[in-house]
Amino acid sequence: GAVASPAAASSAASPAAAARQENTVGAHGGLLVGIVNSIEEAAMNVVVGNDPAPPSSMAFTLDGILEGLTGSDGLGDDDSQQHYQERGALGGIAEAIGHFFGGGDGESDRCMAPSMEDTLHVAVSQCDSTGTRTVETTYHPSGHQGCHNNLLHPIPPSCTRECPEGQALLWHPKPRTFNCQVCPAGKFSVGGGHIQEHWPRGLPEEFETTCFSLDPNKFAQGQQTWREKERCSAWTVGANGTALTSGNNTGENYLESYLILNLRFVRPGSLWFRYRVDAEEYADGLLFRMDDIAQPLGSPDVMLVSRALDARMVKVSVGVGWHTFKWIYYKDVSQSFGTDMVELLEVGYNGTQFAATECQTCPLGYTSQKGASRCSSCVRDEIWDDAVSRCEKCPVGKYALAGFSMCLHLPPCTTDDYRAVYTPCAGGVRDKSYEWMPPKICDEHADAAIALPSPMTSVACEACNPGYSASAVVAGGCESCPLGSYSSGGGLPCMPCPLGTIARQAVFLTEFNAWPQGLTTGCSGECGSDGWRLRETFVDAGSRHGLADVWLRMVIVMAEPGTVTFEFEMACTGEEMRLFVDLDDGPPTLLCGE
Repeated sequence: GAVASPAAASSAASPAAAARQENTVGAHGGLLVGIVNSIEEAAMNVVVGNDPAPPSSMAFTLDGILEGLTGSDGLGDDDSQQHYQERGALGGIAEAIGHFFGGGDGESDRCMAPSMEDTLHVAVSQCDSTGTRTVETTYHPSGHQGCHNNLLHPIPPSCTRECPEGQALLWHPKPRTFNCQVCPAGKFSVGGGHIQEHWPRGLPEEFETTCFSLDPNKFAQGQQTWREKERCSAWTVGANGTALTSGNNTGENYLESYLILNLRFVRPGSLWFRYRVDAEEYADGLLFRMDDIAQPLGSPDVMLVSRALDARMVKVSVGVGWHTFKWIYYKDVSQSFGTDMVELLEVGYNGTQFAATECQTCPLGYTSQKGASRCSSCVRDEIWDDAVSRCEKCPVGKYALAGFSMCLHLPPCTTDDYRAVYTPCAGGVRDKSYEWMPPKICDEHADAAIALPSPMTSVACEACNPGYSASAVVAGGCESCPLGSYSSGGGLPCMPCPLGTIARQAVFLTEFNAWPQGLTTGCSGECGSDGWRLRETFVDAGSRHGLADVWLRMVIVMAEPGTVTFEFEMACTGEEMRLFVDLDDGPPTLLCGE
């Protein structure tokens, strides 16, 4: 409070007021103490940023109360005595209180000016366990000004007041009430809940985790004895903070790793999550349960997902009351495959509160449209600017990919930035042209840049691979040799096998102008391309990536036991790049990096 006692309060009064204190405090001391205490309580409900000093309007009003009590309002002694006699001590007090709480008229008004009231920040809290809210008003006064406005005494809205996604329960100065307002661009609201997309160093406090493994000795005897946190890894935050992971369980068997979340929903709502998983097909993978009931992961009949290299989203409806959600990485005894892990990229829910009481600001590198329930990364060549709370274009000569936090120098174009494009073969020839590989991340007008090569016509078609011959049906095409015949490629026809020999079928991939059947690619993170790139006679992992995972997947159906052979080149050092190959018959093999 601004004043702790009547004695301390009187020190702020004029000398004339101090001289008359003996005559006034005795008669009205109890009343004065009560008023000062009330004003102190009111002062405690007004937050003034980080400034410990009382608001100037508060100080003026306390001074005014004392002046009213003693009959002094800053005029001469005669005038003040006349004012005191006419109004009386209680009249002066009432006038001062009116100035503070209800405004007044003339230049003596001691309340908040319209310009100051416009700077007020009024916020309402979430409801506490007693079903009530509090209202907090924050302002920074710039001095005493005359006004005709009442100070704010907002009535908290009902605890059951609901606001949908993309809106929040916010203060509106006209007509001075709380109502649902649409979140502006650059902010978002899930509608009374929470969303976690960027993970801290440790597991968020609302989550629990543990893991169990079967005792192999007891299992061999026909007993299922589960051991907690032995020969298994619980969930943890990934190395770069982009996901929660199910832990490193490669090489372990018969285990379940649990991530648990308990939530109380005050109204019907939903929970959603975005995940990736790379595990042994149809054996290991992700299970999700709500209140110990298995929930489908996409299709109604899919309860276990083993392979999802591209992120997938799952959303479930949730009723009122307490609910327990469990993400379980399940692993059997057979083998490890891929990264042998689940990654949770995002977890969100709404319905744990009736309404959001603020619109959250999008994280760095992300933005949103007006009324958004989530944020998305800034588009190509834009980054988030905190100063103006929106995505801003990169300056000339720089670029940014979606989600980047800074603009990078745009390098000159090189031979790595374009690719060849062919027309279909006709009569053994085809046309060849060139195009910039998307997304184009180079400056073709820079001094050291190269231009696209000139197009060419009547280019010879690629010779057929071994096991294929020129097609008699499709001009310029190739078709596989029939059973019992072979070809060494190069345009030679298929020949029957000599007696006593067989031709083992094989597939050769040597031309990469289009994606062959069974070969797919993708990228997650700060990607310089959508995945691996077609480069005519090879594929590469792309270039100018930020922090990203770029994958190439090949599905082969083997008719009989055989081999897979591939040729590759790589250049990487330290932790800047790592190259893994995942094979069906073992854990990932590190070919490059540390």
